[in-house]
Amino acid sequence: MNYFKLKLPKNPLNDNFVPVTNGSEGWHIYKNVKDVLNSELFECLGELGVCPSMAVIFGSNNSHRTSGFLHVDLGEHYEVTWKPVPCAINWELGETVSRIEWHDTSNYNELWPEDVASVMSYPNNYLHAVSYTKKESPTGLEIIKENVPAETLVDTTTLTNDNSPMLINTSRPHGVLYKSKNAPRFALSIRFGFHQIETWEQAVEIFSPIMIDN
Repeated sequence: MNYFKLKLPKNPLNDNFVPVTNGSEGWHIYKNVKDVLNSELFECLGELGVCPSMAVIFGSNNSHRTSGFLHVDLGEHYEVTWKPVPCAINWELGETVSRIEWHDTSNYNELWPEDVASVMSYPNNYLHAVSYTKKESPTGLEIIKENVPAETLVDTTTLTNDNSPMLINTSRPHGVLYKSKNAPRFALSIRFGFHQIETWEQAVEIFSPIMIDN
């Protein structure tokens, strides 16, 4: 299982928060999570012994894609190296619908940040991704961003405002499909430091007291 609905506040945002997005396909990382999240969410998470270290706002004016960029989320591991981020808690805060798909990548090449610096860029050094190419790719850098073969699908779920928030496995190859054509997307994803959560299995154990039957 790569996702679990959670009993957390439906509105996690601070009343004074004003979002920033980077263009029509924008996303923005906030390291000062107290500027973004409200006290009710901090209290709920504090009862589980965790506190978010990062908040990511996703916004897009054109939210329709046929398939999503296939990747594994990476975070700085004590500012020394990149390591897969085990989990995220995601909210769809508007009326849009996102479909999250996990795929088997055993027949793809795996590319780490140092492999793709010439063709990919990120707005900061806090969050990156493992990306994938087909093994027959002539240069090795034709990154799979769309049209992921359906036969590699191993798990999927749909995230909406009604069933948010949801614990998501970000350490397994996945893509996010925005399914609401012509509707602006407004979504939140929070992450936790490696000193709190290092594996997906640990995340499932920590958040099990607030899981809701899927």
